[in-house]
Amino acid sequence: MRSKVFISVLVALALAFSFGITVKDAKADQLMFPWILKSTAVSTLVSVVNTAGMTGTYEFMSVPFRLHYDYYYKATTANLQTETCINHSFKQYTSKDDIITFDASGNINAGLPLFHDTSPYDLLQPMHLIGDPPRRAFLLVDNDTPAFIDFGATNVDGTLYGEAMFLELANGAAWGYIAYNASPGPNPSQTSPVTMFDGQDDLGEVIGGAQSVILGVPIVNPHAGGERTQTVWLPDNMGTTRVFLTPMDTIVALPSQIGCPIEIAANQRQGNINTRVQLIVQQPDGTFIGGIYNNDEEILDFNNPKNIVCTSADNIDQLVAGGALNYLTTTGRQGWSFIGMLDGTFDGPDADTCADNPALDMSIGKLEFTTTGVDFDNNGSIDMSGTFNNFVWLRDRTTAVPGPGFGTNVIHNCRWTPPAGPLVCVNP
Repeated sequence: MRSKVFISVLVALALAFSFGITVKDAKADQLMFPWILKSTAVSTLVSVVNTAGMTGTYEFMSVPFRLHYDYYYKATTANLQTETCINHSFKQYTSKDDIITFDASGNINAGLPLFHDTSPYDLLQPMHLIGDPPRRAFLLVDNDTPAFIDFGATNVDGTLYGEAMFLELANGAAWGYIAYNASPGPNPSQTSPVTMFDGQDDLGEVIGGAQSVILGVPIVNPHAGGERTQTVWLPDNMGTTRVFLTPMDTIVALPSQIGCPIEIAANQRQGNINTRVQLIVQQPDGTFIGGIYNNDEEILDFNNPKNIVCTSADNIDQLVAGGALNYLTTTGRQGWSFIGMLDGTFDGPDADTCADNPALDMSIGKLEFTTTGVDFDNNGSIDMSGTFNNFVWLRDRTTAVPGPGFGTNVIHNCRWTPPAGPLVCVNP
């Protein structure tokens, strides 16, 4: 940011407002960093670019342009799958075309701006996540703040961009991702709901799930009604596979149990959003069951859907069960599966027999890493002495424009019955 003020710009804007011109209800922009980690061993470097505002100044009519940072982090250091999150939010100065990078873990420069950034930030407001480590969280960043909404109104959709880098401090291993910027939602204010659900993800960042039960009646083959993504599972001896999961708030149309409340508005600014995740395969008749395919095209079936509240990061053994897990562990062979979402069913401390804030959607990332050498053939011979650290944001945009079966990571399951049977393709 720069503190120099271009007087001509301010005069022009002042004249505009003096004639009653206002765009108070213009849309603003919001970013989501679905996976944030506070750790003494790993730093999460967050970079945010803001293009809203007026060139050459960081305030208008003595009201500063500021970004709103909104963390939702696990209530304890246990970081359990079904543990709710606590909110921690603050505002920090910005200006047009500003970039700011900080360590959300607070290890580097105590959470203040990095890389000799001399902009006039509020140095009494560090930007790292509070709470003792380790903590898992997600972070929302928006420019729905007063100077933009009440005066500048330049904060339209597409005025924020972000990147995150996870940096292992001892050895320098790193991975990262681009923040999710949802398609335009309703006209927001700083306290308005933020929507990030499936259908607003032009690049497939959110996997849209389906309800499994409506008013006590189970849905047959529920995964056929939602999106699915897919991924490969490396053999267990290759290293560690960790799945990053953050539910995205949606409106569940009808509750699973009669008498339970119905959510009237989706809002990502909550710490108890709950979605189930399940590894699934598609059978020849088109139905889905829990399981994975091995690399001989056989189905290893198991039923192990998991409730995830707020956010989580779990090793593959939390999602794969039974003989399939033993297969990956002992044989040195690999598999693949679809990943499907279902409505959350977790009933928290209130124990009222109703799921707490059930949702259908999820953002999913997969991390594969090693800390020692790699034995590719599982024969006791090290083939690679170094390590790897690979992250993939799993995607699907079946529900996005221009329609089903088009775009990022959508694959089709086709079956042909010889000699003259039809080719039948099911969009998975």
